[in-house]
Amino acid sequence: MSQAVHHDRRRTPRIPLEVPAQFMLQQSVPVTVTTIDASIGGVCIATSQSVLPGSACMIAFDLKTQEGMKRINAWGVVVDVTRQPDARYHCRIAFTDMDTRSRYFMRQFTNEAE
Repeated sequence: MSQAVHHDRRRTPRIPLEVPAQFMLQQSVPVTVTTIDASIGGVCIATSQSVLPGSACMIAFDLKTQEGMKRINAWGVVVDVTRQPDARYHCRIAFTDMDTRSRYFMRQFTNEAE
């Protein structure tokens, strides 16, 4: 096991993925954000607004797959938020649920990147 992986607390490796996404907290309107990286277990997004860790959320984005562009729909919880030098926030989201089709395409995406 490499030293970088040893120090990483995540269960699954994150793969760079920079695409627009729709992010929504409970009982709010969707906000356009940008993904930073993703894995089968979660996603990191960049947003202009701070979000409280522990907040339940939903995220949707299009993923390029072998079968074309596919919409990924996932529900999760914000586990970490860090302010960036450019005044944006990086929010790490752990997935708590995902429809079967989205899970299939996320597994395909993460397997191809390994």
